[in-house]
Amino acid sequence: MRGRSNAYRSRLQKQSGVAKRYAAPATILGGDAQGSYRFFRTESKAAAKKLYCDYMKINICILFYAVTALVSMISTSAHPYTAPPAGIDIDETRTIIQRTARPVDCIAVPVEDAIVLLDRVALSKYGSKAAVLLNSARTQQKKSPRERGLEYRCALVAENLSPQAMRVVLEQLEVGDAAVIVQSTGQLAPNVSIRYFGMRCGAACGRGIITVLLPNQSRPFLHLDWWVS
Repeated sequence: MRGRSNAYRSRLQKQSGVAKRYAAPATILGGDAQGSYRFFRTESKAAAKKLYCDYMKINICILFYAVTALVSMISTSAHPYTAPPAGIDIDETRTIIQRTARPVDCIAVPVEDAIVLLDRVALSKYGSKAAVLLNSARTQQKKSPRERGLEYRCALVAENLSPQAMRVVLEQLEVGDAAVIVQSTGQLAPNVSIRYFGMRCGAACGRGIITVLLPNQSRPFLHLDWWVS
């Protein structure tokens, strides 16, 4: 009889222990600290598993976007801007997106109806080709009438530039590394249209020109000779 009583008591203790292990307090916020501790201990494995899964998902997303950005950078550097070949019959216009904010250290080149802002750091890679631009720029002390209402300070190119220097300006526009201000509105143009026009009239006869236009304008603000034969 005593043996059966001890066995019954042992079974009740085991059942009570299981109940205490898995039973949560009536309300987590209103329960006592010991009950809350037991509840969170039983839920720790599931919570840790869920937290780990969320963590891995975030890491996978970050890795995906990092790889995408890296591939884009490699693709851009491996495939620089290529202008159409010179010396052929052609009439092609390309729309190039430009900077949406002025460069921190910039040079301002007034050209007809536009002011082209160039990055001084980007110009340094041109070496002697950009020397005229860098040397002729002066620090702007105050805004001139044509720049009234514009919130920028740049080194202003105050002289007529050579065709070689203007070619550097064109190349910065071709790669979208310039900011272009429309003088009539004082706003940055989102893009420019570059037209490559060439016509041959014989084996040793022909001419090509490059023009650059602001959005919704038919008159170019930049005009350069491309090739002559």
